[in-house]
Amino acid sequence: MTQGTGKSGAFIPRNHFPCINRSNMIGSGFDADDGASLFMAFRGLQRESAAQGQAHHNVAKELTTLVADPFEDWALRYKVCDSL
Repeated sequence: MTQGTGKSGAFIPRNHFPCINRSNMIGSGFDADDGASLFMAFRGLQRESAAQGQAHHNVAKELTTLVADPFEDWALRYKVCDSL
């Protein structure tokens, strides 16, 4: 006999609730189509990852344009002025 655990930690036999017909529960609910559910979750994660990658690319491009490139220009001009 398969058993479960109640809130008190005591074992409850699976046949304790005879009103529940477990034979028709197989293949329903979460068990119905795990493959499709996992596939949809994977596709969602894939889309979100691509969106986050694009956002990261945009931020990196802006940092290069607005911070790194001007700093490099300043550093080169400073080096020229310092060598005079």
